[in-house]
Amino acid sequence: MTATTHALVGAAIVSKLPNVWGFILAFLSHLPLDYIPHWDTITNGKKHSKPFLLFTTGIDVLLGFILVWYFFGQLLPPTLLFLTTVVAQLPDWLSAPYYFFSINLFPFPFIRQLQVKLHHKLNLPWGLFTQIAIIVATFFLCNVIPT
Repeated sequence: MTATTHALVGAAIVSKLPNVWGFILAFLSHLPLDYIPHWDTITNGKKHSKPFLLFTTGIDVLLGFILVWYFFGQLLPPTLLFLTTVVAQLPDWLSAPYYFFSINLFPFPFIRQLQVKLHHKLNLPWGLFTQIAIIVATFFLCNVIPT
């Protein structure tokens, strides 16, 4: 999943459970979301340079923060929004040092290997459509979009 999808799903969860359980669920949502076939910035990563992938991933992370602020800025305090976004994306943040910079210190390679096993990649456009569907469904379930 893109960092943006992880951030939006995590924020939707925390908007309904603005406590430690919301943070735990936002974090735990990461791996099942990655199991759903999806596209992300490193799908077909071997076709691109590491600087390009790092740049596109940075844009994705930034977009996640912006959209979380847009959709949830009136519902939750800024500190809570920031922490939620980081917690929801945390497994990706923990695998990034190994993936991008070959830093082979625990837990970076362990998290990366776990993600490799769980990820189910899907090329564009279908891999983006699955994420849009997940975001919309999560927003409806959490009443972010009134029914």
